[in-house]
Amino acid sequence: MDTGRYDQVADLNAITMRQLNEDVTAYKYDLEFCNEQLTNPHISLTPQESRTLQLRRLDMGHNIRHCNHRMEMIRLTAASAGGGRPVLISDAAAAAAASARNVSSLTPAAARQQRIAAIKRSSSEALDKSALVTPTKPSKKARGSSSAVTVSAAGTASAVLVAAAPKAEEDEEGDGEHPQQLELKRLGYWRCRLCVSTKYLLAGAGRQPSAPCKWPLKDIAKMITHYMDMHTEHEPAERCKELGDALDTNRGPFEYWLRRSRSQNLEDNSIIDECIEELQTGQLPDVLRRLSRAAASFPQELLQIAVMEDGAMHRLSEDEQRAQESSRFLRLPAEIRVQIYRFAVVRAGEYAWSFAPPALAHVSRQVREEALSIYYSENSFILGAQHGPRDTVDLEESMDSFLPPPGCRLARWIRNVRTVSMEYTQPYSAAAQPYKFPLLLKFDLVGGTSLANGSRRGVRDISAKRVGTDDTQWDIPGAEEAFYDMLAKDEYTFDTMMQNRLPLRSIAVLLSAVASACPLAARYVCLSWFYRGKDRDFVVSF
Repeated sequence: MDTGRYDQVADLNAITMRQLNEDVTAYKYDLEFCNEQLTNPHISLTPQESRTLQLRRLDMGHNIRHCNHRMEMIRLTAASAGGGRPVLISDAAAAAAASARNVSSLTPAAARQQRIAAIKRSSSEALDKSALVTPTKPSKKARGSSSAVTVSAAGTASAVLVAAAPKAEEDEEGDGEHPQQLELKRLGYWRCRLCVSTKYLLAGAGRQPSAPCKWPLKDIAKMITHYMDMHTEHEPAERCKELGDALDTNRGPFEYWLRRSRSQNLEDNSIIDECIEELQTGQLPDVLRRLSRAAASFPQELLQIAVMEDGAMHRLSEDEQRAQESSRFLRLPAEIRVQIYRFAVVRAGEYAWSFAPPALAHVSRQVREEALSIYYSENSFILGAQHGPRDTVDLEESMDSFLPPPGCRLARWIRNVRTVSMEYTQPYSAAAQPYKFPLLLKFDLVGGTSLANGSRRGVRDISAKRVGTDDTQWDIPGAEEAFYDMLAKDEYTFDTMMQNRLPLRSIAVLLSAVASACPLAARYVCLSWFYRGKDRDFVVSF
């Protein structure tokens, strides 16, 4: 910028005014650049860059307003001082000041009169009303941005916030007869509350999304997909209510999505109100099901249901729903509720002998899901089944004593099954070696916990004698292969007859049943068996 004419200005206020005008011009250029970056559809910005430009644009508006306020104060001070130095911001005023400075032979009174006359000649430029900060009508070019800067004839700038208005058809003369409308912005802003809810945090592996959203939801199509395809740990009605609140907060972007993205001819906004109201009641509107792929695959009927112990479902009554919503316990922070659940259902140093849920799981549906996720994942279970010709119950039926009951959808969280014992007997035969039967098999199924250090309940050197690997698929062929491989490593202890007499089929069925019901518990599988002979006992660990 040209600063060579500062020597023509004899007043400190005039220098300050000139500098403020130059600052406003620079801020204007910066503001126009930010607006161009944010409104140009051909420029792709990351969320962080977009946020930075928006903050920068707000900062420019504050700086322009601050400069305008300073210029107003300088003018007011100069006008009220009377005999003080005038504000000189034009070339004519600067020349008048220079001529007044050169006339040094005049008396103070004459010099004062000469300065006043010079100011009057330049008053049309220096003290023109147009130099004051007044909102001006933005040009059509600047209407697409959220703010615009106009510069008056005297060089001062004023920041005018332009409401984002759609390209409403205005008269060419700009008579302002048509009411101003708000522009339909494509992007909104919504922080997903389900991503920080207790149900989501306790869902564990396999939840969608796998991690809470780091960025807010902005695009309406992605917002709908987020709640229709994800957060399956919540009931469909809860997801619809959350989507309804999000669209209610972002009505402008929702209207843009309907009009522009889906080319819907909306006569008024009543359909938007009806859609949001229906979502907030827990139902999915037909218009969303028709216009969104994710909504089209959403469940047709949304029911408030409760899962019973036998797997049956029934609709919750209004009293039950109000009781769950008004519970003071459920209003506590998730961290405090988790600590309460641990005190109530985790058995320190003890083992559970059944998968039956505790009494706390019958309080309400939400308490059931939260409490059982901790009960099954942090307790250890000792379970057993028997099989043999003398038994009156088949192996498959006896496994009902330790497998999860029907309708127990939270069994996937079971991590620690301490021991599964299976007694295998055969009728005594003189031809058979007496030390080989009866046979008692024990399995340690410990998911997520290594037993390499020390021994437990007679199972020795488990780290080297583990059955299978982390990748073993515990179906029948995989289980049989794992046991054969382990027996081959101890060929000096067992002969071929012992390998042939082992109930591999029954063992595989047992492991398959446990692995299908409790996949997290069958990661580490360790085998030991005990058999009693005529003269001695043998305990072998794998």
